[in-house]
Amino acid sequence: MKKFLKITGISLLVIVLIYLILCIAAPPMEVERSIVINAKDSVIFSKFGDFKQWDSWSPWTQNDPQIPANSVYTGTPYTKGHQVEWKSKKEGSGRQVIEEIKPYTYIKTALYFQPNDSDPGYSEFKLEPDGAGTKVTWNMKGKMPFLFKGIGVIMGMNKMLGGYFDRGLANLKKDCEK
Repeated sequence: MKKFLKITGISLLVIVLIYLILCIAAPPMEVERSIVINAKDSVIFSKFGDFKQWDSWSPWTQNDPQIPANSVYTGTPYTKGHQVEWKSKKEGSGRQVIEEIKPYTYIKTALYFQPNDSDPGYSEFKLEPDGAGTKVTWNMKGKMPFLFKGIGVIMGMNKMLGGYFDRGLANLKKDCEK
């Protein structure tokens, strides 16, 4: 029995050490996806610069249709400082603020997730001509809390969050190509 407990203890210690090494070695979170949409840049851009327009394509709103009802919008759409604050039991609560905006080509937003409202992640949307359509690139960069970094490596944060991005871009394409 003592041998079993010793082996179990050593095994758990090794697992904890490996996890901590993953947390230390994990790169910053970064996810990027692109899609070509057969619509004018002005049509696509209109879906980004006003947070109320996100409800038509956001994968998070699809997962929790109550998000729009639990959101507060402030500031002027299509300008720096425009903001949405939302509450969701399913998808988490937070706020998003436009940090930079260049009409029809670029938007950068800061994302603050509760309860850690002091260390934002950043999301960017870039639009560029692509043949008869417009290439839309969506990326997100940010820091993760130390102990969550290992989970991000193990679970594949790029793959997990990338699935949301793929679904959102597909929704956006469908919405803009109507």
